[in-house]
Amino acid sequence: MESMAYSASQWMQLMAIGAMFGALGQAIRVIPGLKKVADEAAASGSRLKQEFSGGRLGVSLLIGAVAGVLGAISLSVPVDGEKIGSPTIIALLGIGYSGADFIEAFMSRYGKGGGPTLARAAVTTPTANPGDGTAAAPGGAAADTSGQAVG
Repeated sequence: MESMAYSASQWMQLMAIGAMFGALGQAIRVIPGLKKVADEAAASGSRLKQEFSGGRLGVSLLIGAVAGVLGAISLSVPVDGEKIGSPTIIALLGIGYSGADFIEAFMSRYGKGGGPTLARAAVTTPTANPGDGTAAAPGGAAADTSGQAVG
C-alpha cells in the first residue's frame, strides 16, 4: 500500500467526504429503526415523540461519520481534483452503514467498564429516585451509574 501524502486542506477534504457519506450510510441504517420504533409506539398507545431520542440519533450519526472517515482514508479517496466514482461513494455508504455496528460492538466490549453501548448510554432515562445512585435502564431494570444491572 502506497503512502498518502496530502496537504492539510486535502486531508480536511478527505475527512469531510468520509464523514458526510459515512453519516449518510448510518442514516440509511436508522430509517428502518425509526419505522420500527414508530410502529411499536403506536401499538403500545404511545407516540414516537415520547420514544425518540435525538441524542441517540446524534451519537449514531457521529459513529457513522467516524467510520466513514476511517473508510475514506483506507480507500485512498482522491482529493486532488480527480473524480470520485460511484463505486467509491457506495463503498463509503456501506462503511458508514456497517462500520457503526463494528464500532458500537467494539466499544460495548472494550469500552469503559464493558457497560452499555455509546448509543444506549446516550439515552439512559433520568434517575427515578434522585440521590440513590440508580436509574431506570433500558427495559425497565434498575442500573447503577456504571451501567451494570442492579438486583
